[in-house]
Amino acid sequence: MVMGFDKLFFISVIILFFLLTYKIVDKVIEFKNSKNISITEILFLCAFCLFLFIPTLYITDAKESKSEHRTLAKWENFITADKRINYKFGKNFDNWFNDRFFLRENLLRFYYNLKLALNYKFVLYDNVSYNKKAKMLFYNYFKKDYIYKPEEIAASLNRFYSFCDKNNIVCRVVIVPQKDILYEDDCLLYKNNINRKLLKDLLSISHKKYGIDIMYPIDDLEQMIDDDEYVHYKTDNHITDSAVYLIYEKIIKDLKKDLPLLSVVPKKKFEKFKDKDIRYDYNREFTKGIESRMSFLDEEKLGLKVKYRYYDYIFPAKSVIKAKKAYSYFKNPDGKYKLFLVGGSYTESMSYIIASSFNEVHKYRLPDFKKLRKTILKEKPDAVVVYMSSVYINKLKNFKGW
Repeated sequence: MVMGFDKLFFISVIILFFLLTYKIVDKVIEFKNSKNISITEILFLCAFCLFLFIPTLYITDAKESKSEHRTLAKWENFITADKRINYKFGKNFDNWFNDRFFLRENLLRFYYNLKLALNYKFVLYDNVSYNKKAKMLFYNYFKKDYIYKPEEIAASLNRFYSFCDKNNIVCRVVIVPQKDILYEDDCLLYKNNINRKLLKDLLSISHKKYGIDIMYPIDDLEQMIDDDEYVHYKTDNHITDSAVYLIYEKIIKDLKKDLPLLSVVPKKKFEKFKDKDIRYDYNREFTKGIESRMSFLDEEKLGLKVKYRYYDYIFPAKSVIKAKKAYSYFKNPDGKYKLFLVGGSYTESMSYIIASSFNEVHKYRLPDFKKLRKTILKEKPDAVVVYMSSVYINKLKNFKGW
């Protein structure tokens, strides 16, 4: 990691270090001269002071945490490049040090495992929670961050539909219920009644006021759970390939009303297999779940013996796949029509499956909506499908100006 030399900060550290060292030496001399203080107490004090410096023995310069699969906090100078004071330096330094101190991951792993052992039924960590009976991890969504105004979202979607209708483009909006809604009996942190009500109001307003029917396949997914099928991974907030394929079928059957040459590709044309690890991203790599990595609790530690079903479409010869996080492109000579698939991380698994039916699929992950509008006008797709987890419904208000 490259960081600029901050003279003022360096001088401050030297002064503080000198004062601390002076105080320690002074206390040791005072203890030594006291008749009531034993050599054991002196050694204990010295050992304790030395122990405080252990976290600073090695500060990693890594950009990402391999175990957590996330970007680590970056160093921010006290004096900025334009010679101004960084008033958030304290907070910046705290985040930087907490991400990089010596033996950090060992300490966190010990802490999380200790909490797991001491709690009987439900374990609450900083960012995730774990139901020991259901053996399921949940991300701790803070409800205030995901509150939205159904009227505002419905009006925004109306602009999107009007834009598509004006340009002879078929469009659909698909909202997938988040994990703590589908498994709210197992997520003991809170009952997600607020999100359920907001979703119900959004669906109602969109239909009654604007004639927009948002696809919200909660009944089908709940039936999957009743049939002992996994909808979400136990250690991750994404949905399984089994759930993705079910939603894919519903999308294609609905789009077929306007695009008659479309058809659902049967499962027999997919390679089917099972794996205990999780796959949800554009690179198709198998990893541990997001919540699993955040809690340092892997499947073996949690005693999970789960294998998830996966579906890999066998693309024909001369197919093209160019997959990146922000944008992916699929060309399938056996498919029909051109599709724009827009949404969050849920689009990654869906793009590989829905590409079986389309001639072209352009996947955009949380794009700049103003640029997206221009791209749609330029590329003229046959259909645009907005495909979101209910966590990101707030993003749907970005159709302003369409």
